[in-house]
Amino acid sequence: MSCRSCLCLVLPSALMLASPALADVTADDVWANLQAQARATGGSLDATLSRTGETLTVDGVQIDWTLPEGIGQVTLTTPGYAMIEQGDGTVQIIYPTTQSYVLDMLIDGERASVEVGLETAASVTTASGDPGDISYGAQMSSDMSGYFQVASEDEGPIRFDFDLAGGGMDFSYRVTEGPLLTIAGQSTATPATFDIQMAMGPDVTGVVAGEVGASNSQFEIRLPADGFDLLDVAAALRAGLLFDMTSVMESNSYSTRVFLYGQPFSEEERWSGRTENRLALDADRLIYDLTGADTAIMMRGENDLDLPVDIAFEAAAASVHIDVPVSGRDSPQDFDLRINAEGLRMGAGLWALFDPAKAIPRDPATFGIDLSGTVLNRVDLLDFRQFMGDVSRLPEPELLSLTLSRFIMTGAGTETTGSGAFTFDNSDMESFDGLPRPEGRADFEASGIEGLIETLVSMGVMTQDDAFGARMGLGMVTDMVGDDSYRSEVEINAEGHVIVNGQRLR
Repeated sequence: MSCRSCLCLVLPSALMLASPALADVTADDVWANLQAQARATGGSLDATLSRTGETLTVDGVQIDWTLPEGIGQVTLTTPGYAMIEQGDGTVQIIYPTTQSYVLDMLIDGERASVEVGLETAASVTTASGDPGDISYGAQMSSDMSGYFQVASEDEGPIRFDFDLAGGGMDFSYRVTEGPLLTIAGQSTATPATFDIQMAMGPDVTGVVAGEVGASNSQFEIRLPADGFDLLDVAAALRAGLLFDMTSVMESNSYSTRVFLYGQPFSEEERWSGRTENRLALDADRLIYDLTGADTAIMMRGENDLDLPVDIAFEAAAASVHIDVPVSGRDSPQDFDLRINAEGLRMGAGLWALFDPAKAIPRDPATFGIDLSGTVLNRVDLLDFRQFMGDVSRLPEPELLSLTLSRFIMTGAGTETTGSGAFTFDNSDMESFDGLPRPEGRADFEASGIEGLIETLVSMGVMTQDDAFGARMGLGMVTDMVGDDSYRSEVEINAEGHVIVNGQRLR
């Protein structure tokens, strides 16, 4: 045999040995991974398994959670499914077109249940990867119908029957086992419409109809592999518990009509443009972000008990940012709070109730506040057990500093802005009647207030005596710096003196 022939035989074998093996999972690996996910939530997953060839059939699926302190028991029953090994290292999980999910709860001796039923196209999820590190992916149709029902021993059932139509959803996520079980993934959805029929007992019914725009989300969850105590989430956070989810929806709108004893009672409409959300929690912080554009709400009564006008509000843009510490520390921690709303408008019906002559300017209003600071907090806020006993032994949080980076409020022809910064001496709780003594300065400017007072007097909303008192109060805390323009400088010094515009008031 020639050398060339030997190379032809040996080289392919050598390349196969040198190349890494392709990822490969079995149905049993997937089942073990699903059990690991249940354990990480503090539950136990059980079912009846039967195998025929390459198919593992899962029936009688049930997840049980035992709540701490003997509070009760929660059981989730889900539809069965088939896991089919494809021969290429992947497993297809095939769910039935008719699905039923039942959550039974026994809490403090009282029973309640939540039931969800779905009718949808055949759903197939593909699992791939390695044992203990499995990725799941699927494409789902959003065309489905079903119901959601809540029932308890003391009250009649509340039921929602729904139909969803439109595009579909692509989702994928990866589950990695270890001391921490990590679930990370994303999803995208195309626009859809929905219709919901509500029955809240025998006397109250309703209809909800609307549409949602395209959306996408990303998420990461880390859970202690053996679960955690729901009454001591702080311990789980120290062990690595993490939750971080962001989502974007391009638009949504819906209307709700409520009927009482078969007669129209109220109607509500809501709509918004693009909205973005983020919720994150780890051992250090809780973060919540929300931004929205072109949001509005309109409510109208359809009976003699409601207001005779439509109640309507809208905003061109709105946002909320909350960033606060959740774990106790022996060192200062930062916090941040921002709220902003622009282009605020009130409906014509509400305006007509108290200003039919349109005396008050109706320009869009604005409200914004940006607060930040430091706090000394030695208490784990998510250790709920410590709040079940005597809380007087717990150290109280201490505010150390506070900065007002931005304050703005406009509307009705007025505008007020401000900023400032203060530190706090928690060893002095006497100078300000039980509050830590502040030290620092804040500056404010305002305009249009006199014009608003005059308008309110002409409308009969404010008497001349009330207007005189308002002007006196305004003069005590502000200096006039222009035509209907005012400025106020507030300083608190190290001695606890309150000085406003150079005059000591305290």
